[in-house]
Amino acid sequence: MNYSWCKRNHQIWRHGDRAPTMTFPTDPHQESSWNYGWGELTELGMRQQYALGRVISNRYINGTYHFISPRYTPKEEGNVFAPCPRANEITDQLKASAEYRKLFSDNKEFLEFLTEKTGMRVNMEDAYLINDALYIEKIYNMTLPEWFTPDVASKLFNLTRDANMYLYGIGKPYSPELIKLRGGSMLKSINEIFRHKLTCYMRSNQGENCNWIGPLKYYAYSAHDTTVAALLSTFGDERRVIRGGLPHYTASVAIELWNLSDIGPAVKILFHGAFHHNYHTITHLTKGCPTDKEYCPFKNSP
Repeated sequence: MNYSWCKRNHQIWRHGDRAPTMTFPTDPHQESSWNYGWGELTELGMRQQYALGRVISNRYINGTYHFISPRYTPKEEGNVFAPCPRANEITDQLKASAEYRKLFSDNKEFLEFLTEKTGMRVNMEDAYLINDALYIEKIYNMTLPEWFTPDVASKLFNLTRDANMYLYGIGKPYSPELIKLRGGSMLKSINEIFRHKLTCYMRSNQGENCNWIGPLKYYAYSAHDTTVAALLSTFGDERRVIRGGLPHYTASVAIELWNLSDIGPAVKILFHGAFHHNYHTITHLTKGCPTDKEYCPFKNSP
């Protein structure tokens, strides 16, 4: 098969290792325990981002296609993000569902336990903050509370995972509308730019609307674990991709636009699970795409 690269790629990655964004009142490890303060990248996180950069460089700069220039060129690269203003309304509806109320009821005593031990009111929505702080402290071999046993750690992780499923609309009840609101704005932006790129490509980049997009090859979105997971949820079952909760540090999604000699415009979707991994194809996990192919036909029409 002969390939003709169509000069378009979107990259969405999670940041590297960071300090907690906050912690609970009874935690002895407050902001002074972290060199750069709450939420900032650590030295490890900086090294992880560098490692991700090497992976990206090997694929798009030093690889077979020499896709983008070795030196940063503003006309080749860009960065955008679109918010989802209605998502909270749908989330409130899901919280009123029988399934969510049962999840809360099943974990009510555990939430009261966390409230007592942490010195702050812990509910379903912010349990992830406790999980995040203690997970990071464990990475750095800090002294953990005696009450944070393996059983508590497992329950807290599972509760965080289950609550997050409602955040993306992939819990029960399943909400396609919330999936669109959480990850759809980014997917729509990528889709529209791909269409614009193809239209100008077919016109040899002639026309006023093609001046800016003609040389543009690479879009980068530096985001959070929730952003990456929300985008993956628009493709299909993101749990088959992530396997075990939210995306890890520097996890990233690459969406490549190709022009193939046999099927024409096509998209290839890849996932990079962590800073020490390489990209692998996940196109076959995407709804509407062939389950036995690396490329998915792209229709340049609404």
